[in-house]
Amino acid sequence: METKDQKFMRELVEKYHNNSDEFEDSATDEEKEAYMQAGARERSRKILDVLYPNKNEKEA
Repeated sequence: METKDQKFMRELVEKYHNNSDEFEDSATDEEKEAYMQAGARERSRKILDVLYPNKNEKEA
């Protein structure tokens, strides 16, 4: 299941046609900052999933 952050990042990538140069040149500062924050949250979530794998199983 896709998280809010994953969905946001995917939609932003699609908006700029999967082209990092186009994203760098055309994205607003707010979009760039939001993308970086979403990526950081996603990395943190993955780390927590590795450290505490049973937590998600209990919540489900």
